[in-house]
Amino acid sequence: MSNSMRMGANVAAFLLFAFASFGLGSAASWGQSDPVGEGPNFNNPRGIAAEANGDLVVADFGNGNIYRVDALTGNRVILSDNDNAAQGAALSQPAGIVVLSDGRIFVSDLALSSVVEIDAVTGARYLLAGGDGSILAPFGLAAGILDGRLTLVVADTGSLPGEDVIGPLLIDPDTGVVTALRIKRNNRILYNDPRSVAVLDGDAAGKNAGRILVTNFGVGEIISVHPVSGTRKMISQNAEGDSTGVGSGNAFSSISDIAVSADGGSVIVVDLGSDTIVSVDLRHGDRTVLSTSATPPVGSGADFRSPHGIEVVEGGLMISDFGIPGILFVADDGSRSLFSTTPVNGFVGIRDISMQADGAISAADFGGNRIFLVDPVTGERFLVASGAPFNGPVSAIELDDATLAVSQFQNPALIHFVDKATGTRSVLSEPGVRGTGPAVAARGFILDPNDANRILATSFNEDAVIAVDISTGDRTFQSKDGVRGGGVALNNPLGIAVDPFDGTIYVSDIGANAIFAIDAAGNRSILSSNSGVGAGPNFARPFGVSVIDGEIFVADASGVIRVDALTGDRVMVSPGGPLFAVRKRDADSLFVSSFGGVQGIQIVDKATGARSVLSNADNP
Repeated sequence: MSNSMRMGANVAAFLLFAFASFGLGSAASWGQSDPVGEGPNFNNPRGIAAEANGDLVVADFGNGNIYRVDALTGNRVILSDNDNAAQGAALSQPAGIVVLSDGRIFVSDLALSSVVEIDAVTGARYLLAGGDGSILAPFGLAAGILDGRLTLVVADTGSLPGEDVIGPLLIDPDTGVVTALRIKRNNRILYNDPRSVAVLDGDAAGKNAGRILVTNFGVGEIISVHPVSGTRKMISQNAEGDSTGVGSGNAFSSISDIAVSADGGSVIVVDLGSDTIVSVDLRHGDRTVLSTSATPPVGSGADFRSPHGIEVVEGGLMISDFGIPGILFVADDGSRSLFSTTPVNGFVGIRDISMQADGAISAADFGGNRIFLVDPVTGERFLVASGAPFNGPVSAIELDDATLAVSQFQNPALIHFVDKATGTRSVLSEPGVRGTGPAVAARGFILDPNDANRILATSFNEDAVIAVDISTGDRTFQSKDGVRGGGVALNNPLGIAVDPFDGTIYVSDIGANAIFAIDAAGNRSILSSNSGVGAGPNFARPFGVSVIDGEIFVADASGVIRVDALTGDRVMVSPGGPLFAVRKRDADSLFVSSFGGVQGIQIVDKATGARSVLSNADNP
C-alpha cells in the first residue's frame, strides 16, 4: 500500500468511527429544508432583481447561471446557461444583477471584471463594459437616473497602482462607456471593500442629479456620493473607539447588499454577518432591525443562513441566501418564508483548506457555517461542526490531534477552539472575552511553524498581520503600517504562509493585487504585483498563498499561479478560478479549494495544470 493510500485508509477508518460514535451525518443531510419550487438547483445565489411582471432573475455566483424564478410558484428555469456556448462567452462569478425599466438585464461579473448584458428572451450574453482594465473587481450593481441619464452603477472593490482608489463606476447602458469616480487614499471618507450600491434617482432634466449610495462591507458604513462631483457624505456609520458614529441603532457587521425602500425615505440593508435585515433612515442614519433570525429574533419563520442579495417587492422583500441555498420572502412584519429553495449538495461556500497530520483535509464551508474533514483519497466528507455559534467560518487549522482552530471574520471577529470528535466549540481569542489586543478579522491564518503556541493571521479590518497566543488568546501586531514594520502598507490582506526555513511571512493582498513578503521585524515589501513587480500574467484577485517545497503558489481568481521567490515573476500553472486556497498534495500535485463553479476541492497536476474533482456536490 502506498503512503497516500494508507493515509486515505486511516482517514476513512476515522470517518466511519466518527459516524458510528457521534451520529454525525454527511453534508447533504445537515440542516436541510424541504425544497420549495421546481427546477434546477441553486449553487450560490447572490444578485437578485425583479422583472416588470414580478418574476425574479437571480445571478448564481457559484455556477455562473442566470435563473428566472416564477413570481407565483417559485419554480426555476435557467435563462442564461453557462454551459451553453451558443448563448455567448461564459460567466464566471456573476455577483450583481439589475433589470432596467425597458426590460434589459445586466450582470456584474467579479472574475471577468466586466458588466454583461443578458438577453431577456434568449439568455444570450453580450459584453457591455470591462475586460480592458476599466473595471477591476465589480460586486454590486444598480441602475437609476443620474445627472439626467439612465445609468448603471458598479461598486468596485479594486484599487489602482499608486494613490487612486476606485469609487463607484458609472456605465452608459447603451454604449458601455465607463466613468470612474476616484479618490485619494488620504481622503477623509474612504471606500473599504465596497460590495453593494444603490441609486437615489434624480430627475430627467438633470436639475436633481441624484445620489449614489455605496456600502463598505467590513467596517459598517453607508456613503452617499454625488454622481458628478464625486463629493461624499457619511449616511450611517458604526461607532468605533471613542467615535459616536453616524446614526443610532444596532451596528452593522458585514453589509452585502442594499436597496432603496418603496417610499424612497430609507435604504434596506442585508447584513450578511449578523443574519439581519436593517432599515436605515436616510435623514439621520438611524438603524432599525426589520427581520433577523439571530438572538433575539425579530420576525418569525425560516432562519437566514447567509443572506446576500435584496429586491424590494410588493408587500415585502426578496432575499437571496447562499447558505440555504435559495430565496426567502420577508414580509412587512419581518416574518420569513422560503420562496424558492433547493437542496444543499456538498459544500455551500468553501473557503480555506489545510492539511492535518494524518493526511485529512480540514475545510471551512463559509456559506453553510460548517467545518468538514475530507478524506484526501476518496473525497468523503465528515461533518465536524455546524450552525451556531459559527457565523461564516473561513479557515480551519489543526492545533493537535484532537483540536482545530477556526476563524470567522465577522460578527464577531473571533477564533474558535473546535473539538474534532464532538464539534464542541469554545473561544480561543475574542476581544472582551479572551485575550487582549486588536480584533482579528481573519480571512486567513496559519500555525507558526517556528512557534507552535501562536497563530499568524491576516486581519482585513486592521490591514495587518496579527500574532495570536494560543494559550492566552492575546493578540499583537506582527506587521501594520505605522505600528510595526516599515514599507508598503497592506491593503485588504487575505492569505498567509510562512517559509519554515527563514521565517518569512508571505501575504496575498486582494486590494493591492500583490504578494507581500514580511520579515521578522514586520517590514513589508512587495514580492510580486500587477503594478510592475515581477513579470507574467496579472493577478485577478490573489486569495490564498502557500509555500510548497520552497516554491510560492497562489490561489487566484484566475487560477493557480507560481511566483518566483527571488524575482516575483509569475507563471500560470493551472487556469480557471476562482480559487481560495492551495495546499500540497504530493511532490507532483496540489489541492485547491474552488468557490466558483466547482464549489469544492480539486486536485491539480503541477506539470500539466490538469484538474480532477476530489470532493464537491457530485463527488462523492
